[in-house]
Amino acid sequence: MAQQILCIPLAKTKTDDMLVWRFEGKGHYTPKSGYRLLREEASMEFRGIGMHCSNSFSEFFNILWNLNLPSKCKIFLWRLFHNFIPNFTNLQLRRIHVQNACPFCDVAAESTSHFLYECSWSIQLLQALHIDFPDPSQFLDYRSWLSRLIISSDREKEWISAFVLAHVAELDTVAALSLSSLPSVPPRWSPPASGIIKINFDTSFLSSTKEAFSGVFARNSTGLIMVACIISHPDVNDAFVAEAKACESAVLFAIELGFKIVQLEGDSLTVIRKFSSDSLDKSIIQPIITDIKAKLQLFEKITFSHVGRQGNAAAHALARIHTQFQLPRYWVEEAPQEVEQVTLADLR
Repeated sequence: MAQQILCIPLAKTKTDDMLVWRFEGKGHYTPKSGYRLLREEASMEFRGIGMHCSNSFSEFFNILWNLNLPSKCKIFLWRLFHNFIPNFTNLQLRRIHVQNACPFCDVAAESTSHFLYECSWSIQLLQALHIDFPDPSQFLDYRSWLSRLIISSDREKEWISAFVLAHVAELDTVAALSLSSLPSVPPRWSPPASGIIKINFDTSFLSSTKEAFSGVFARNSTGLIMVACIISHPDVNDAFVAEAKACESAVLFAIELGFKIVQLEGDSLTVIRKFSSDSLDKSIIQPIITDIKAKLQLFEKITFSHVGRQGNAAAHALARIHTQFQLPRYWVEEAPQEVEQVTLADLR
């Protein structure tokens, strides 16, 4: 309990207390969120997974997020694991009137476990793809079965990844031919306008030790490195707070160096939106946002912008090498060799 209390972000500036409903993103109570909470508390299955998921299935999640697959495929597997797929059984639980017979075999109700390994159509599909799937009778539930399917040999993982990537590429090609051209976001880092300092930030979070490490990287309009640093943050409870701490470190770093016109750039869209918004935030990072906004008057101009992981590669690489140095660590007009290689690739 003491560790959990220490992990609560507190604002250094004076703020008024407020009531926050933490089970809704905007902080306000809604009947929908209340109903959802009651259903979750009443479900023994949810409590069991909620208490033991991080330990029992940690290997599954580590492998899942590191698979060489598009994000939409990994997110679908995550939703499938948590039974967030709107199959007919789940729709009936939400009081939606549907016939829950499986549309493929029309033998049993369409549920997550039936779709995965009970339906004859699914079994035939896995066999046709030459996927050596485990015997369902050896597992307690579909989560354990799905974990075993993902945690397979390297050869099987490579084969499945290659198959899915080829299928997704084919679908994307068809979609591109049928859709009108849309403006694309530059995937790589782009230099700021003349006179503006661009500061990229990212974080590396260790859930086991409740530590976060911020990588902050500043470059000018020519792309040359001005300063870089790695800062550690103890008592951080989750990756969301860690991203906010990294943004805070970037702002404080810019103030200490006397930068007046700054563009802050990170790959956490939620954090960027919260720092750019003028509305009152009611999330767990609200104290951090309050402290940062109180210091924005020290700049002539400061903007917050979102960029993909590829455009934030230098800050990401900097945050990942925190184990090599005694922190905090600062560099002026240079950076570690592996990070400088990333910056050179950005300028090509």
